[in-house]
Amino acid sequence: MVRFLCVGLALMVAGAGWIGGQETPAQASPQTQAGKTEEATPAGKTGSREVRARRPNPDLAGRYHVGDGVSAPTVIFSAEPEFSEKARKAKLRGDCALSLTVDVDGFPKNVTVVRSIAEGQPEKRRLAAISLDEKAIEAVKQYRFKPAMLDGRPVPVEVQINVNFQIF
Repeated sequence: MVRFLCVGLALMVAGAGWIGGQETPAQASPQTQAGKTEEATPAGKTGSREVRARRPNPDLAGRYHVGDGVSAPTVIFSAEPEFSEKARKAKLRGDCALSLTVDVDGFPKNVTVVRSIAEGQPEKRRLAAISLDEKAIEAVKQYRFKPAMLDGRPVPVEVQINVNFQIF
């Protein structure tokens, strides 16, 4: 019997680094409205001048991006992706990166593959690898999140999730 483990469900903020360990660009270098970087104190002030955070503008689709006052969504339920039979027979393993929008109710929307397990695979193993990408999408569509917040209200935010498939 082949055992497998799907680990590494890491929530990434699109364009802002890993959540939960690294600083986002807004944390790493607070900026004034003029765009100059200043060192902020814990109270958010530099010397006698207060630093005003830039207001995030949603993109054309109405999605926000984490940082500049927008908090990251938090996974409150995650489903384990299944290993497809094709991938199990081919003994495939690897990472699949998915991009999605977490809506104001905490539901994933517009889940798409950003980096496929099929990348770099020989032609005869690509169908099996693509089947793992599909299983990752199915699982992530079942996730539930505590939504991202801006000024105390939930906002839709774009994030990336890595799904790692391993066979043991």
